[in-house]
Amino acid sequence: MYMKRKWQKLLLFIFLLIIFMSSFLLFGSRTYTDTGSYEVMSPIREPFYGAFLNIYRNLFGEHIYTAVALTQNIFAVIVCYLLLEYIIESNKIHSIVIKLALLLAILMPYIVTPFFTVSRMIIANAILTEGIALSLYNLYFYFLLHLVWEKQAEQKKYVTYSIVSLVIALILTLTRGQMLVTLIAWFIVEAVVLHIRYRKQDSGLFWKNMCICVLLVIITVGVRTFSVGIYNYINNGAFSQTPYGKVTLFTNVLYVSEREADRNIKDDTLRTLYDQIYDEAAAQGVLYADAPSGLAAEAEFFSSAHDTLKMDIIEAKLTEYIEKTYGNISYLERLKLMDQMAGNMMKDVLKDCIPVYMVHYMKNIAVGLIRSVAVLNPLLYIPVICGYLFLIIAGIYLGIKKKEYKVFGFLLLTALLTAGMAGAVSFTIMCLSRYMIYNTSLIYLCGILMLWKIIGRRKEDKQDGL
Repeated sequence: MYMKRKWQKLLLFIFLLIIFMSSFLLFGSRTYTDTGSYEVMSPIREPFYGAFLNIYRNLFGEHIYTAVALTQNIFAVIVCYLLLEYIIESNKIHSIVIKLALLLAILMPYIVTPFFTVSRMIIANAILTEGIALSLYNLYFYFLLHLVWEKQAEQKKYVTYSIVSLVIALILTLTRGQMLVTLIAWFIVEAVVLHIRYRKQDSGLFWKNMCICVLLVIITVGVRTFSVGIYNYINNGAFSQTPYGKVTLFTNVLYVSEREADRNIKDDTLRTLYDQIYDEAAAQGVLYADAPSGLAAEAEFFSSAHDTLKMDIIEAKLTEYIEKTYGNISYLERLKLMDQMAGNMMKDVLKDCIPVYMVHYMKNIAVGLIRSVAVLNPLLYIPVICGYLFLIIAGIYLGIKKKEYKVFGFLLLTALLTAGMAGAVSFTIMCLSRYMIYNTSLIYLCGILMLWKIIGRRKEDKQDGL
């Protein structure tokens, strides 16, 4: 039995290697519209991937893209293998059918994205943050899952899982802004697990460890802030955080706002700029009032309108004003001024459009939840809703009635990360498929584990004879 399991592990690794290396050899590295901004280490981008590309350029020169894509594919193989093996070993899964289903689930985003999304992105080959961030995210989940499933592990192991998952969360936050969700999720998981771990002991131990977690989060945020500042100081000449975020947030507010909202803007200059921006947006028909009905149609409209609003209208108008007023200033300083002006307008305009803004925000979250498991197609709305309802009902049944705490913990962790990711992305930008791939595998893995538990492990193991 031991030798059979050993061979299965080897075959799994070889199969994953064949899949990813075949994709790498057949399609090669792929650059996209945003690739250039990472290569030049633009201040509007988080630092990790830009620094990663710069290191590889110094090491491999003109072969940088090939080297990056190869590294990302090998990393994906290792992480997929680790996560799958941990799930199989921890749950003592012997069924070949279930193992194959889990394998398909872990590969889901790599299969769906190239064939069924607009971007046609081959994730592990992409010279974009997604190329490495998806594997980092799965590795982060792998260590968090150790915390959830091994709550009573010895102190040394527990601390290792905690620190490693926190370090990965830090790297993720330095890769994409939306990944700040991983830091929040880490703290919530620690709070719950520590409560379970120490509930039968002195409560002082719980609070002592919680204070340590709070301190670690503060240190992590401090390290991230310092890292971004140093990155921009070295590459862009000023110690600064990533600018342009408020311009993106203002874009979302402008999209649902009304012309009359200008009465809330006290500054005459900003009021005039807002009127010019709004009039141009209305003339181009890229506001919420111009959107077609239907969730999918409005989502597609917003995806296109968002870029037009942000880059062709807001950025253009603010840049024109800044150049006239301040003359020739650095790119980073211009971005910081744009951020400040956009933030002030957003704060004043939002007062008049909170109800509409919240309606659109909830629609955006719905789009994100759908795109986390499927493509955005009206024919799939009911199956997706049924799928989520199954996860909720089956999770409650397994967790409360059947005491299947491992599967229940997997569900709660996946739900926390999925809800957090959808909420964060919807708040900052639109929920494109490539922004929502991070929890796709986890949701399907969770569903398969639940089905396996409900159908009956013993029965299925006997049928497969393995």
